[in-house]
Amino acid sequence: MEKLIHDFLLYFSYPKIYCLTVLYFLILYFFVGWFFQQVMLVFEKWGIAEKVVLDIPKSNQTIKEIKHSLVSVFVFGLSSFPIVYFYRIEYFTIITNNFLNVLLSLIALNIWNEIHFFAVHKLMHRPFFMKTVHKIHHQSHIPSVWSVYSFHWLEAALLSLVPFVMSLIHPLATIAIVLYPLNSILINFSGHSNYRLIGLENTWFGFASKHIIHHQKGNKNFGFLSGLLDKIVNNLTNKKQQ
Repeated sequence: MEKLIHDFLLYFSYPKIYCLTVLYFLILYFFVGWFFQQVMLVFEKWGIAEKVVLDIPKSNQTIKEIKHSLVSVFVFGLSSFPIVYFYRIEYFTIITNNFLNVLLSLIALNIWNEIHFFAVHKLMHRPFFMKTVHKIHHQSHIPSVWSVYSFHWLEAALLSLVPFVMSLIHPLATIAIVLYPLNSILINFSGHSNYRLIGLENTWFGFASKHIIHHQKGNKNFGFLSGLLDKIVNNLTNKKQQ
């Protein structure tokens, strides 16, 4: 795997890089998404998971979600370009792919994504962007695994910048950069599948319920995984109003 990543970064042509990146995101979306959905159905039968919203989505929702998600995947295909380009001109470096470095890099990517996603998400809820861009994602009033990439192309482009920006801030292990989209989409599936693990709603694992509530109401729970930034911003807002 390391040799493939090394060749990808240094020797592959940009059309080949684009095609491989698109293929990777297609596998994540369709295969991993289908598998995640089957796992949730099994968990529901075992009585350890339950649906958050019992209503049935509109009949054409899945078709629309897949259509918009394919647009996002083709946008995500471009996300490798700045990483490869800036690495080739030696603008940033990478660190050794040992277990500790990969783990720390994934932690750093998740922390940065929480900040990046929150900022982009709050921006998307400004009136102009909500009416013209973010409305596509909120068409999934009752989300499903197929909602995870259902974005306007601009929102998809902004959200795809996480690994590149983090690479500029601090060197990362390349395997972590490759694994991060899988890491991210699994969390996304948890937040959009319309399932939650029974008994964990009020714990840290309750983020799945919180994001589905966001799709229902749209005025809170802007964080990706943690509600920490929501609490900080709400506290600062309340202090200013006092």
